[in-house]
Amino acid sequence: LALGDLHDTIDRPLFEKGRRPVKPPIIQPVKASPPPPPRGPDPNALELVGILAGDQQAIALLKRRQSGQQVRVQQGDTVDGWTIDRIEPQRVILKYSSTEVALQLFKKSDR
Repeated sequence: LALGDLHDTIDRPLFEKGRRPVKPPIIQPVKASPPPPPRGPDPNALELVGILAGDQQAIALLKRRQSGQQVRVQQGDTVDGWTIDRIEPQRVILKYSSTEVALQLFKKSDR
């Protein structure tokens, strides 16, 4: 027998329910989920240790909580992703994108 003579066998597969041809699966494109928004730097990673304010400029001393390293900064400097927006007498305002965080010099405890 030639293969062309077996068209009923091909059209009606022996091991398929109802002996109907197997339909190829329908493949639909998978929509990729959007990537998570980028996380900003951790606002709790820095601690304000001291401020030295003069007539023309102010300097703040920050401490990295994880390493204990101290960093001296002025307005406009960048530390660990944060930009020093303002140095005030009792606090430093940090900015990242549209987020602002204030580090207080003498933080009151909740006790």
